Amino acid sequence: MTLTQLKYFLALCECGTFASAADQCFVSQPTLSLQLKKLETFVGAALIDRSQSPIKPTPFGALFAQQAKAVFGEVSKLEALFESESPNLEGRLSLGCIPTVAYYLMLPMLQYFKQQYPSLVISFYELPTHEILDRLESGFLDAAILAGPIQSRHLHEQPLFYEPFTLLMNPSNTPQNTQLELAELEQYPLLMLGEEHCLRGQTLSICKYTDRNPKKAYIECSSVAMMKQLVKADVASALLPQLCLENEETGVELISPKPARVVSLVYRKNFHKTRTLDALEEAVKDHIPDSYYSKHGYRVVGIDNE
Repeated sequence: MTLTQLKYFLALCECGTFASAADQCFVSQPTLSLQLKKLETFVGAALIDRSQSPIKPTPFGALFAQQAKAVFGEVSKLEALFESESPNLEGRLSLGCIPTVAYYLMLPMLQYFKQQYPSLVISFYELPTHEILDRLESGFLDAAILAGPIQSRHLHEQPLFYEPFTLLMNPSNTPQNTQLELAELEQYPLLMLGEEHCLRGQTLSICKYTDRNPKKAYIECSSVAMMKQLVKADVASALLPQLCLENEETGVELISPKPARVVSLVYRKNFHKTRTLDALEEAVKDHIPDSYYSKHGYRVVGIDNE
């Protein structure tokens, strides 16, 4: 019995299908299936009821899964003990990040860790919020940087900074003023990200758009980069987090009130590698303006459409 086999078993319990579990573990489906069979052979009992759809653990498998989760909790403590005794940060860290933060933060963070902590191997995963939360709770990610607030009794959320939203205007709609009242925002057609992105819900919340209003048609995009190309091509405007704008791009400031999102470091409550968490916070704040550390003057917009 190995930790890898336990990891695959817990992934299958969570996902309900071999294909989804294999995808979450970044292995092929035959590999995952073979390791699960070896685990069942070792314990001498069936852990998975394959007759159900979605797949569920057997009664014994459910008890086995609880103990497996406890094992990973103890492994985390051992890793923390090793970290506290090591003169340098070493080992591996699996870090998730939502696309609208990874857009401007992934590269500088990777460069920062390569320079400051070369013995720490970072696995960086750019994923939507719901996938990150699933992988955090199941132990397939150690920590994540995403927009909050997050409501989970298994996860700890540590706010890092507050990022205002700005309106990147297409050329034919650019107003004379550098500021725009929120009430004026509804007159502008906006580009949207897909439903898996939290920025979509924040945009809907800020603009009070609804899918039931045919007059507020929009184009759905897959990335911030695509949105910016369409803005430049004079298709429509885009509501974006401020740090997504490049130096040559100028957004229109939104006021009354000024909307912002909170970007947080999120990790499991049983993740005990405190020096690594401190290094993550240090890496993020090394690339964020000091003025973003306080939420004073902002209306924080959550990740759901309110």
